[in-house]
Order: sequence, then C-alpha cells, then structure tokens
Amino acid sequence: DFCLSRGLGDVYKRQTVDLTNFQVHFKKFVPLSPRFYFAGSIRGVVAANNNQPYLLQNGLGYSSFSIRSYEYYVIDGQDIGLAKFQLRYQLLKPRSTDIGILSDRIGKFHYAFYLGIFSDFGYVQDNTGFQNNDLANSMQYGSGIGLDFVSYYDIVIRSEFSINKFGESGFFFHFVAPI
Repeated sequence: DFCLSRGLGDVYKRQTVDLTNFQVHFKKFVPLSPRFYFAGSIRGVVAANNNQPYLLQNGLGYSSFSIRSYEYYVIDGQDIGLAKFQLRYQLLKPRSTDIGILSDRIGKFHYAFYLGIFSDFGYVQDNTGFQNNDLANSMQYGSGIGLDFVSYYDIVIRSEFSINKFGESGFFFHFVAPI
C-alpha cells in the first residue's frame, strides 16, 4: 500500500505529512517610452515546516520558477525567493503579413521582435541539509542578453546568451515569456 497525502497533519502509517506553503507572486510591466519597456517579478514560497517529503520539495529550476543561466540546475528546498528584471527594446513593432492561402480571418501572421537585457536573483533555503544540494542556502544570480520573437496570443520564442555567478555561459532557447 502506498498513499501520498498532502495536508494539515494527515497521518498514514504513523507518518505525518504536513505540506502547507505560503506563496506570493508580484509582476510589474512599465512602458518607459514608446519602444523601451521594463518588466520585473518577485516570487516567494515559505514552507510552514521542514518536514516535507523530498518528492514535494520543488525549488528553483522547475518550469518558469527558474533563474535564467541556470538551465542545467535544479535547487530544491523549503523556502524560495526569486527576482527577475528585464529591460526590453522593441526592435520591430508588431506587424502582420498575409499568408495568402487562408481566409482573411486566419490568413494573417502577426509578429514582433524585442531585444532585452536581464538579471535574475534567487535563493533557496534547504533546512534538511541534503548533502548534494550545493547551491542551496546561498544567493544565485545570472544575467544576459536576449532576442524575443513574439507572435499569436503572446507566443514567445526567446534566444538568450547568459552567464551565471560561476562564470558558466551558454546560448539558450525558451518557449515561454521571461518574467
């Protein structure tokens, strides 16, 4: 028998699983001029206790909850903080092109290009002391430059060159919005 329960003091076979997290996420987008934009976000997760199953400890490196330039890393822990900042310049204003073979309603291809610089900062607190979790309990950061291709319904294809605090750099592609 295996049962995984999440909740306030659920008990199964004399093991208590108490997984209560408090999460907050703020985003801000500010047009600075007709072609310059600033975007920022701050996210945080605080665990009510340190007695969480490892399977449920999601830190940085999962989905959009990650630091750009740490694409090859996952940092697990109980308490997480993440801040992302980006300055973007609109290289090509939103345009549309007729595809020609489709009807007028769906026969247009919409697109725009943005050049941006960014910096991300993150911290994961691991109170369980997992021995192979070298990046936890210390500030992590990365910066870089990127080119965003934006199309239908805010589909974003990002190409970025970034570098992290260890001096590791790389060129990465992403298919989600950066902030």
